[in-house]
Amino acid sequence: MTLKPGAPRVLDGKWVLDDDAVAGSMALEIEEQFKAVYEHVKGEEMSLDNEEDLRILLVAIARGVVMHLQENQAGINTATVSGHMHGVSLTVDPGDLP
Repeated sequence: MTLKPGAPRVLDGKWVLDDDAVAGSMALEIEEQFKAVYEHVKGEEMSLDNEEDLRILLVAIARGVVMHLQENQAGINTATVSGHMHGVSLTVDPGDLP
C-alpha cells in the first residue's frame, strides 16, 4: 500500500487543493473525520467559508505524518502473536510538491 498524504496540484498554471488533489489521501480522511466530529460536537455542519484554509492545514499535517514515518521507518517494527519481529517498508506518494 502506498501512503498518499495529499498535495496541491497545478491546474491552469495555478496551485490548487481541489477534490482531485486529495482524492484517496490521508488528508481527505482526516478532513472527513474532522467534519464528522465537528458536527457531532457542535450539533451543526461546519461552515465551508474557510474550506481551502482547512484543507491546507490538513494536507500539511498529513504530509508531516507520512514523511516522518518514511524517514523513520527503520525504527518501526511489527510483532506477530508468537513474538516474531518484522520491519516495515513504506512507499510514499508525496504528490507534486518537492
